[in-house]
Amino acid sequence: MASAKAAQEAFARDVLRYFLRNPKAVDSLEGVVKWRLTEEKVYQTVRATQRALQLLVAKGYLVERRSRVAGTLFALNSKKRREAERFTRGERQKQ
Repeated sequence: MASAKAAQEAFARDVLRYFLRNPKAVDSLEGVVKWRLTEEKVYQTVRATQRALQLLVAKGYLVERRSRVAGTLFALNSKKRREAERFTRGERQKQ
């Protein structure tokens, strides 16, 4: 029961975050479901992906390149491929 309440509160926070970032937003239930929550999930996914990319670059699994046309680009660091494969499997890195 506690986990259901926690899940409900987490979902409510997602809804509230959208309205906090867009204080003039007004919408129906259907509008919130179709547009606002989708936007919130995309926003959260973009932030989580950005943090993941930063972590992977810091660990050396990805390299970061700047392009005038495309902005920042990421690519696998072939020198750390085996370490990256171990990381994806959740294996501890050898020290």
